[in-house]
Amino acid sequence: MSSTVISCISDDDGLFTERFPSSVLPLGRKNEMMTLENAYDRVSMNHSFEKVIIHGESGTGKTTLAMSVQDKVLKDGGFFCSGKYFPNSDFSQDPFSAIMAAFSDLCDLMLQSDHCDDEHRAGVKAELGPDAKFLINVVTNISPFLVGDGAEKLNQSNEMMYSCAFASFKIACKAFLRAMSSDEHPIVLFIDDIQWMDEGSKELVKSLLHDTSMSNLLLILSYRDEDSFYLDDILPRKSETCSDIKVGNFDFEGVHDMVFTKLGLESNNLPTDMNALCSLIVNKTHGNPFHVVQFLEAIQSAELLSFEAKSSTWMCNIERVQKETMISDSLADLIAKKVTRLNSETQTLLKAMSLSPCRFTEDVLLILATKILARVVVGENAPSIVLRALLDKAIQEEMLEDTCDGYQFSHD
Repeated sequence: MSSTVISCISDDDGLFTERFPSSVLPLGRKNEMMTLENAYDRVSMNHSFEKVIIHGESGTGKTTLAMSVQDKVLKDGGFFCSGKYFPNSDFSQDPFSAIMAAFSDLCDLMLQSDHCDDEHRAGVKAELGPDAKFLINVVTNISPFLVGDGAEKLNQSNEMMYSCAFASFKIACKAFLRAMSSDEHPIVLFIDDIQWMDEGSKELVKSLLHDTSMSNLLLILSYRDEDSFYLDDILPRKSETCSDIKVGNFDFEGVHDMVFTKLGLESNNLPTDMNALCSLIVNKTHGNPFHVVQFLEAIQSAELLSFEAKSSTWMCNIERVQKETMISDSLADLIAKKVTRLNSETQTLLKAMSLSPCRFTEDVLLILATKILARVVVGENAPSIVLRALLDKAIQEEMLEDTCDGYQFSHD
């Protein structure tokens, strides 16, 4: 069987990594990026309040698209803060989790900036007034803005959602955003995966979307189309102040560009066999960007695609790729083969984790690993080190993500 030699761009050291280089900007999304950046420009210039709704199937790159505006915002003197919802958040102990995480992120950014002086802190305190008590125990690092306020901490519970206190909580959240933003320092608030937000968050977002007193704020919301039925009563219609961005799958040309970018290839003189590979990828993944990367990772793990460091070229055995993928009717089969290459203990742990769509904290995973594995996850090394060793390969293969507060299966 023959292999196709694909020329590759070398880096500054004359070598190229065997791992696929990650892209900072979303590939093939120039029009969508322009829509997003234009919305921010209008907020910055007109001191207005705009909304951008980003939606599409899972794996199409909605999060990456939203994050692409971050550098522009920071260079302009603005603040970009974000929060993300996870499955089953409605049943967790932390309602409003993504919004409060974004607020905490904003406080951290503000405290690190030159913009945060005594005058600004006093303005935030005055704007919030007595309603500060609704935020002081749920927004990390808000206390420096409320020194001397003496705000009583409330017990965050379902009572906040279904009593008159919730109305005051919504007022406090909007007052917080007004106080933190300014003409010179607009805010971009990105809330990801809102299809999983709790009922309280849903009401808060609905209230914010229809607030005409907001300024210097770009609100970005993203959701999965397959779960949009939950959001029908809150999503605003497209208008002069609300942009709608549909993020779809790639066609052959989009997949072609993505493969070449991921492999670091020259874009001209495309080999015939590489055209065949791109066609095969479109057929197997339907052009879903996340699945395209998973497909490339899968054939690389199967040693059907490999990088030769000495010659700075990728070697792709097209005949074997076609033969292997003819047996498989779906990408899931190829991913399953990747899983079988992991050690048995990691496989067992991943199977247990797959039974729940939630994030897993390290403490929960330690308990889970101890229960399901033959050996106890303790010993000479710290338990967290042993656990990390079990999950490290899955993280390297981009099956799992190591977030700041736990582990989750990779998606967008």
